[in-house]
Amino acid sequence: MKSAIASDADYLAAVKAGATDWAQQMVVQAAKAAGYLDASELSGPKYNEGDPVYHNTTSKFTAFKAGKNGLIQFTPSKTLFGKRGDIKVAAYLKEPVIRNSTGLILSVKNPSQAKLADPITYDKSGSVIPLSKRFNSSSEEITNPVVPENEGIPFEHTTTKIEKLEDADISKTSESSYLGQALYGVLEGGSWKPSHLKSGRTLRGTVSGRIIDLTNVTNEDLKRIGKLIGRDIETVPFLTLEKRYGGVGKGLMAAGYSAAIHMGAGAAGRHIAIFDTSKIKSADSSTSSEITNPAGRIPAQFPYEYAKYLKQHFPEIWKLGGNIRGNDAFRWWSAYRQGDRSPTVMRWWSVTRPAWIARHYRDHLIAGVVAQIKWGTIGTLGVAGMKRVIETKIRNSR
Repeated sequence: MKSAIASDADYLAAVKAGATDWAQQMVVQAAKAAGYLDASELSGPKYNEGDPVYHNTTSKFTAFKAGKNGLIQFTPSKTLFGKRGDIKVAAYLKEPVIRNSTGLILSVKNPSQAKLADPITYDKSGSVIPLSKRFNSSSEEITNPVVPENEGIPFEHTTTKIEKLEDADISKTSESSYLGQALYGVLEGGSWKPSHLKSGRTLRGTVSGRIIDLTNVTNEDLKRIGKLIGRDIETVPFLTLEKRYGGVGKGLMAAGYSAAIHMGAGAAGRHIAIFDTSKIKSADSSTSSEITNPAGRIPAQFPYEYAKYLKQHFPEIWKLGGNIRGNDAFRWWSAYRQGDRSPTVMRWWSVTRPAWIARHYRDHLIAGVVAQIKWGTIGTLGVAGMKRVIETKIRNSR
């Protein structure tokens, strides 16, 4: 009897619950549905359903490359190729597969014919890749990472040197700055009034592209960041990254990120380091040196899909964020995201929402965090920190 394909919600629930075996079964089902085969189908009944085949390598990569013979080789035997210490990449393959006479050497020509068999894979921002994205044969990526482009995070930058944010020359900035060379700015709820820039102008704008949030990082987060920049930073406190290693910003930019969010020193709130000025769009040319939250600004948005998942699967936690005004806010936010630009929705978006955010962006307890999610905003904890508050509550509620 053929098993039903699990939904993304069921898969992510298994991952969050730490049910790796369950998640692995779902991955096998999704792979087969997409036409990818395991070792039992590729090399016979000696192997069990779900067993992967292996590719031997000495370095990590995001896409397979064909060898000199134009083939990418695999084996169902984990010990057939390579020496001790070599990296074994577990994969499922898609036909056509070239088999040798013993069935122990399996070869494909196209990198898109091989996808990771791991129970969990992550995109470049550290988010779990859902089943619906895992086995897309149009991509050569072994994980098919999904790194969303941010629509535009508003920030402010105080300066005496430029008239427009787009005029910033990153090459002239200091390599010894927090994350290396970058244009540094302040996000909602943050403050930055450098003493040497008291007479400077505050330029406002938005930055789009792939943006990584480094606030409230854990050692697991540091592992992923270390993989991005090619350095082992698992146990190093984040505030010492630049001093210990340098070039963090360059590594993140090379990994495809236009900016990185981080915490300012002391009580200065959330800041942002922007590596790619082509992703910046100026909002105005105000000469005020005050950092404020005027109603006309467009606040950053919390990940909408996560909010929907929370609402659907954890209603008791969802209720903690206000069952009347909070739920109304989520409906207005949903309407705005769906393209509704009626006067009522636009007033909520441009006046009511920013005013509420200005009063509640520092909330960090569960009720306040859920409310921030319903209003579609990001508080001082950052996205990662807000998710940790939610997921801690979920674990403690079981």
